[in-house]
Amino acid sequence: MRRLARILTPCSVFLLALLSASCRPETAEEKVSTVQLEEGRIPWDTLARHLHITGLIPVVSDSLFLAHCDKAVIRGTEVYLLDAVQQALFRTDTRTGRLRPLLHAPGRSRAEYLSITDFDVDSSGRLLVYDSDSRKVNRYSPSGRYLGSLPARPGTALAAAPGGQLALHTNRLLQDTLVIAYDSTGTPCASAPTGGEEPPLTLEASGSIAAMPGGFVYAAPFDCRLFFLGPEGSRSLVRLDFGARSLSATDLPSPGSRVDPTEFLKNTEGKVLYLHNLSASRGRIFCSTDGADQLMYDSRTGRTLVLSRAESPYHILFSAPLATDAAGNFCVLLSDNNVRHGLFPLLEHRPTGEPALDSAPDRKDSPATLWLLTGQVLP
Repeated sequence: MRRLARILTPCSVFLLALLSASCRPETAEEKVSTVQLEEGRIPWDTLARHLHITGLIPVVSDSLFLAHCDKAVIRGTEVYLLDAVQQALFRTDTRTGRLRPLLHAPGRSRAEYLSITDFDVDSSGRLLVYDSDSRKVNRYSPSGRYLGSLPARPGTALAAAPGGQLALHTNRLLQDTLVIAYDSTGTPCASAPTGGEEPPLTLEASGSIAAMPGGFVYAAPFDCRLFFLGPEGSRSLVRLDFGARSLSATDLPSPGSRVDPTEFLKNTEGKVLYLHNLSASRGRIFCSTDGADQLMYDSRTGRTLVLSRAESPYHILFSAPLATDAAGNFCVLLSDNNVRHGLFPLLEHRPTGEPALDSAPDRKDSPATLWLLTGQVLP
């Protein structure tokens, strides 16, 4: 069943429901943005007002193997990649696509990690590796040298902000905070509170957070709102309205009821349970639904566009999460199969008129397993 692989269930097999309205920060007049997931293809001219494509390059290496990327972080021309299977970080760049090893330190010592739950790169190029199992965040230099650790709560996501701040998404509703931010000294400086009880069934990938000017944007399970956490606390930024695919109060059992998780997933099939893969740049917030729809919310206009519904061949280019940095650079990691067998045939029969894309099939003999789409989020 869809989503079942993304659900973690403890020994208990029933859901203690969480009504999101009772445990999320509210605003007096909440913004609402309608999202048409089933609408027709979006013309590229509409998306080109927001995004400018600069390249599509193969990620190549003579000796390293990276068949899958669990997360990408872009900082200028440098792109950092997480392979959770290998428990390793790699680095490439937007000019050559050459893959280089960066960090592989599984273990139990202070300088090592049991597993990489999430990672980010701060404004100085230092790596922040969140090891939820060990309840710590390790800091490494740009070359991978261990610099120290910060004690942390268990959770699912991490984000670094300019000035040395970082924030963790605990995704643990039983605790008193859903998101906690730390200053450059490692001292907690802001938090987003939770309420109610934690369901025995939790959503593995549902806790997502990203830096944005003045603080952090985050999302929560069973909730289609985007929230902002700053020095003065948390507030709702916008609620994304998916129409018939939005969760309603009747979809979530009343507090204290016992529910079969399989039945719950069956009853909510096709509904949007959470938002993740957050990134923010130049007034836009990018995210994915648990159904792999790729979205862009424009905070200036209040409009949300479904990037994965772009007209051909752009629907292939934006079929995966989009990562951004504060300077407006963006990247999307695409599988070799999607590019070689999906995109190239379309480009050969219907050129886009954009040199960065139309010249890409010239590299079809490249021994790449991943391709890097690069560009700029426009001011």
